[in-house]
Amino acid sequence: NIGRAFDALEAKYDRIILLSDYEANQGKATSVAYANYMRRLNCSPYVYCIDFAVYGTTPIKHEGKVNYYFGLGYQLFDDIANLEFNPYAHIDKVRKVEF
Repeated sequence: NIGRAFDALEAKYDRIILLSDYEANQGKATSVAYANYMRRLNCSPYVYCIDFAVYGTTPIKHEGKVNYYFGLGYQLFDDIANLEFNPYAHIDKVRKVEF
């Protein structure tokens, strides 16, 4: 029950990666627990759900920072780099360096 994991979290995380075969977690329980976690700790982490069994189930609504991957592949790593990296913030830091 992935919802219980969200209920047990007591810290804010920037990124959560769920690895599962997703035979369970159909219905609202996981989505509600995820929404409660974000509300309780005032956070909005990126969530990457990897379904190794390729059942195609989605326990958390696929919107915002929630991403799904079915089976094995490298797209997850490309998405983390592209979604979470702000090149403009990095460029601003570089421009502030004084020689």
